[in-house]
Amino acid sequence: MLGVGTWFIGLGVPVVLTTAFVASRRRLAYQWREELMDLEGSAYPVMSVADMEFLRRVLLPHQTKNADGRMAVKDNIGLRVDGEFLTTEECQVLLDEVKRLVPLLGQPVDTRKASVVQSQAKAEGVDISFYSDVSIISDHAEDIQLMKAPWGTGDRIKYEHIPASLRYLVSKVQRQFMGVGRLRHVYVEYSPSGKFYHEPRATKAFDGHDYVIVPLRRDKRATVVTYSPLLRSRFSFAREVLESSWTSRDIDAFVPSGGVIRTYGPARYEWGWGIRPGEVWFGNSHNLLRAVEKTSASSFGLSYLMGGFRKLFSTTSVVENANHEAALVVLHFDGPRSKNKKRSLLLHPECLIFGKPPTPKTYEQWVDEKPTEELVRFEGVFRFLLRNYIEMLNVS
Repeated sequence: MLGVGTWFIGLGVPVVLTTAFVASRRRLAYQWREELMDLEGSAYPVMSVADMEFLRRVLLPHQTKNADGRMAVKDNIGLRVDGEFLTTEECQVLLDEVKRLVPLLGQPVDTRKASVVQSQAKAEGVDISFYSDVSIISDHAEDIQLMKAPWGTGDRIKYEHIPASLRYLVSKVQRQFMGVGRLRHVYVEYSPSGKFYHEPRATKAFDGHDYVIVPLRRDKRATVVTYSPLLRSRFSFAREVLESSWTSRDIDAFVPSGGVIRTYGPARYEWGWGIRPGEVWFGNSHNLLRAVEKTSASSFGLSYLMGGFRKLFSTTSVVENANHEAALVVLHFDGPRSKNKKRSLLLHPECLIFGKPPTPKTYEQWVDEKPTEELVRFEGVFRFLLRNYIEMLNVS
């Protein structure tokens, strides 16, 4: 019969050695969320006045008389636009690759979700029939969507299974934004019509501390990405969004053809990104986007320096390009890494820092129950306000 000492040597020593080995496997540390909310720290580059030209506060139609929505550097929430990230040729090649990957890895928007969203918009006189034609590529579940991208997600992402075109884009982002960290999640939307409708929602904590959005368009138009605070009412009317965005606090980001926008800090955790349906405008509904072909980096820089996008907007209609297809590539990363701290894969596991991988959820049907005067009276104003406030807190 074996003694206690023998059992300890036979089982205890191997366990201790194995645990010590795993604990010693370290990567450069992920910063904790709280460390990244201070934009004046050393984790992110300093913004300049020129960088803020790509951002505008959304103004209601009656507010545009004596204001243009410009923002000061101190008002930046964690957004940085690089207007010359990709060449025109790179944009077209990457869009071709996304189009090729959609039949292999993509899935259309869930029919239940598309039906609800389209019927609501139609009742308000807004046409978003294009929504059911949008396809999504993702490596983990997106709410109701079941995804099938084979390369995995989070710490277990397998680079060798990611298509070469997307790996090229990831590598270019990591070179452009130093310290953005390791890739965690890939999300792609493809629209054959070039139109998108994306409601601002909380980005999953599992996806990492930073993300970038790379618009790819066949017609070389710019893209306007709208950031809306998560602490807001969950009710949104398509007609109001079309004309004045989701809230009066929204911020528009102008991303030129070939550009990219990085989202970090408060913008990552307290704001959600969205794309308004219908005509594309920047800052207010009078600034309709003109189809501008980016002929060269210098020509874009000249138009930028000579009046903050004066030449990029027009209230008159223009002849549209025959080919409108477009894609949005959203790449999520770990975020900045400390230069002197290490993360132990045993003592600081992924679930402790980023939580559990997302799983499919039932599509929320609350959007059908928009408030009416009769319903509010029946429920009581106080109870209605209290319930809506609690739902607003839950969305974040």
